[in-house]
Amino acid sequence: MRRRAKPDSNQTELVEQLRRIPDLRVRDTHKLGDGFPDICVGYQKINFFFEIKNPKQKPSARQLTFDEEMFKRNWTGQYDVVETIGDCIAVIVNGIEFNHVKKLNVWTQSIWRINAEELRKTSI
Repeated sequence: MRRRAKPDSNQTELVEQLRRIPDLRVRDTHKLGDGFPDICVGYQKINFFFEIKNPKQKPSARQLTFDEEMFKRNWTGQYDVVETIGDCIAVIVNGIEFNHVKKLNVWTQSIWRINAEELRKTSI
């Protein structure tokens, strides 16, 4: 039988801080269990999964549980362990930058293909 899910003591404060950021959405998911991250954050159509650990606890108490570790290993999407609002913001900023670079690369490749096709048509 699964133990009752208990959030880290800094989770409520961290969620409140995140919810103050305009256009950012936070869902508390710590009760889902099976190692699912504590919160899901959505910003600019990008989702972030955060497992929250309390920086005031000793390092051994901040380690992932077996279920959390299994989720992390098997999840193919974004997943980060965070302790502070600064950690969360850093992950979000990096995720947005990566997403924009990825979109820019796709756009650049599309333009390059269109130009290559035009060159082929004119050289025939």
